[in-house]
This record gives sequence, C-alpha cells and structure tokens, in this order.
Amino acid sequence: VDSTSAWNTALDALETAGGGTLDMSCADGLRFNITPETATERNYTNITITNIAGTGGVFVKDTTATTSQGRGVLVKMDADTTNFEISKLDILVSSGAFRSNFETGVICSVDGGLDNIRILNNTIKNESKLDTVLGVDGITIFRDTSNDADVATNSNITIEGNIIELYGNSIYGIQLTRETDVGYINKNNITLHAWDNFSAQAFNCIAVYDNSSNIRVTNNTVFGGGHSAIALSPSYNILVSGNQVSNVINPVEAGIEVEYKLSHGRATDTSHDIIIRDNFINNCNYGVWVTERDEDATTLAPYRVLIQGNNISNTLTTGIIVASEIASSPDFTSRIQDVNIDNNILNGTAGSGIRIYDAKDCSVTNNRVLGFVEGIVLGRDASIKITGDFIIDGNYTRDITNRGLWVESGEDVNMTVIGNKFYDGTYGVFMGVNIDPNSISTLQMIGNFVKDASVDGFYLRPSTDAGVILGNTALNCGAQGYDIALSNGLYTNNVSIGCPTADSFSGAGNVATGNKDL
Repeated sequence: VDSTSAWNTALDALETAGGGTLDMSCADGLRFNITPETATERNYTNITITNIAGTGGVFVKDTTATTSQGRGVLVKMDADTTNFEISKLDILVSSGAFRSNFETGVICSVDGGLDNIRILNNTIKNESKLDTVLGVDGITIFRDTSNDADVATNSNITIEGNIIELYGNSIYGIQLTRETDVGYINKNNITLHAWDNFSAQAFNCIAVYDNSSNIRVTNNTVFGGGHSAIALSPSYNILVSGNQVSNVINPVEAGIEVEYKLSHGRATDTSHDIIIRDNFINNCNYGVWVTERDEDATTLAPYRVLIQGNNISNTLTTGIIVASEIASSPDFTSRIQDVNIDNNILNGTAGSGIRIYDAKDCSVTNNRVLGFVEGIVLGRDASIKITGDFIIDGNYTRDITNRGLWVESGEDVNMTVIGNKFYDGTYGVFMGVNIDPNSISTLQMIGNFVKDASVDGFYLRPSTDAGVILGNTALNCGAQGYDIALSNGLYTNNVSIGCPTADSFSGAGNVATGNKDL
C-alpha cells in the first residue's frame, strides 16, 4: 500500500501546528511505502519523526521522475529548520533510486540556517546494486561551494548511532558540505560497498567540508569508500578519535585525510587545528594523509595537526604521510606546517611507516614503526623537501628493510634526532650526499641506538655547517658503526660495538673526542 499521501498529510498537519511527533511504528513488521518524488522540501521545526514501538520500517520507492532530484529522498529539510529529530527509523531505498548530483540524500538539506538537528539511531540502506550503477547518499547537508553568494551556515548538528549500508558509486555515507559550527558524528556504522573498483567507486564514508568547525568525529566504524573514509577538507577545530577505519585502497586516498581542496569549501581558509587520535586504521593505501590537494599559487596548506596514539596496520603505501605534492614540481606559496606525529603504532610490509615530503616545523616522536621497507623518511628530492625545525625523538623502528631514518632532502633544516632506537635494515640513520647544499643548517644526533644494520649504523654526509654527534651507540652493524663527514662537527662519546669496519669521523673543522670502536 502506498503511504505517501498519509505521510505528507501528517507532516503538513505537524508543520501547521508548529511541531509535534510523527510515530512511524508499523504493525507486523511491515514497511510504509513512500514515493520519493513527493518527499518535498519542508520546514521540520519542532517536529520529531520516530518509531516509538520499534516495529516495521519505511520503503522509499523508485519512481519514473523526470529528474533525479527526488529519487531516494525521504526527508529534505528547508532553510531555517530548527529543533528537528529523526530517529529509530529502519529505511530501505529501492535499488532503482539514484542521485546524479551532490545535493540529495535519504535525509538531506540544501539550505542553511539549520540548528539543533538530531539524526539518531536510524538504519539507512539501499537494495543491492552493481558498483557501476549510481547509488544514493545516506545523510547529506549540502551547499554549492561554487556559489560564494550563499553564506548561510548551520549549527549544532548531531548524527549519532546510525547504521548506513549503501551500494552503488559516487555516494557519501555522511556528508557535511555546508559550513557547520558545532557538530557530533558519533557511533555510526557505515559501509560503502563500491570501494575496490577504481572506475566505479563510492566517495567518503564521512566528509566534513566547507570550513566546518568544532566537529567531533568519534567512535564510528567505517568500511570502504573509494575516497578517504574520513575526510576533512577544509575544516578546523576538529577531533577525529576512536574510529575504526578499513579498506580504502585507492592509490591517492587514505583511511583519514586532512586536506585543503578549493572545490570543497571557501577559498579563505584551510584545514587547521586538527586532532587525529586513538583511531584504528587497517588495509588502506595511506593510513593518515595531510595534504594540499591540487596545489598551486592560490591554495592554502593545512597547519597545526596532531596525529597521536593511532594504530595503523597493513597500509599499502605509507602509514602516515604529510605531502603537499607527491609528484611533479610543488608550488610553495604556503607549506604544510606544525604537524606533530606522536605515539602511533604502525605495522606494514610495503612503503614507509612515516613519510614527510614537504613540510615545515614538524615533530615525529615516540612512534613504533614495524616491518616497512623504510621507517621514517623526510623529504623526497631537490624540489620536494622539508624545511624549518624538525624533532625526531624517542621513536622505535624494527624489521625495516632499508633505513630506520632517511633524510632524503631538505632546505635550511634545524634537525634534532634524539633517543631513538633503530633495528635492522641496511642503515640505522642515513643522510646522504645527494641532499641539497645547505640542506641542514644544524644537526644534533644525541643518544640514539642502532642495532643489526646490514651496512652502517650512522651514515651522515649532509651539507651542514654545524653538527653535534653525541652519545650514540651502534651495535653489530655489517660495516661501520659511523661514517660521518660534517663541517665543524663535534663527535663525542659515540660507541661502536661489533662493527667490522673502522669508524670514520671526518669533515673540515671537526672535533672528535671520547669515541670508542670496540
């Protein structure tokens, strides 16, 4: 039985009355059939739509509509809707329903002025369909980001406890693409099935865009998505914590992404003051990626990002990557800056555990990096390089194929490497002669430990004017414990044990005292 007329009549009455509750309980576990074409945009102020008895559900039917605007839409909030709740609904969308724009979802809005919106404990699914077929978004709060005249914003949006499982490509699970101040995306379970076909993929499980702020993305379980499972682009004052993320294998996407991309928001600000903490990320191309997408002279790099306490495993390329540009020549009108990578556990077999291509003033501290080809890599080449103050402190790498710490390129870097432990690989610490002239302004290498490197423990031959190499230990390396050549270097109290080739401390103006080769 088609319930569309009854649905619209009930909502008309509540809207006229200034609010009230619509009970969607359906006896005997049946579903109300509602035609999305007639699910019109309306003001839901002070209305609650819920399933009090918890029985039955809603079936959103396919139509022969001349446009896709209404297909799959159950609730479309008008401008200035406030104090609206939709909760405990079991919603199933016909496999024939789809959307061909970014505006609509099963629960959606394309207008601003929303406040105190609560989308709680619903189940939103569509019938199974092929990846090659367009799907429907779950929850979409949208603004056309190309329309700078639309400046309306939203506030206090809570999306919590929903189960979203969707088939088809070009879809979002939850999309906040209208500037929102204060929001909670919490304890949702989202699966996007179109994740492993690069030519027909879903988008993000959770997207927080358009300069949204003070959003908490916490304790969600997200699976799949052709694009990064959780994406912040651009947004600020965001906490992403306690989420379980898996199966994002697109070669230019990540489990969690902090990004600036012009088409995702207003040009005046970028992503900043972001905390990525205590998440579990598995089987993704990158675990966490901080990037300035489509970089040019007008784009803005993210800054002040903390990546802390995450458990990242089985990444295909890199565990944590900071990169404005991963190919071609970068434009450094702005640089990613002040990224702190602290106390993460990274397990993998391919690529790098932590890689910072081009950033300024960063720290990498107290991380465990296990089983990658490279442990921690800084810089890339003569064009893509780090700069500013870098602190590498208290990290532990093991079962690495090549280098525990590899400084590949830099420019005017003040580097402190202190208290790290590097096991296995070819080199514990490698700073090669291919680094640009004047790449390292100062180097402090203090209290580090290298064991079982197949070649050298510490291979340090960067271009630098001042270096302090103090109190380090190299144990059971295949060749030298130390092969170091710095200008004006101070080499003091370093110990080499069980390394068959004599250590080399050289360079103009260097002073070597108290070093022991045992």
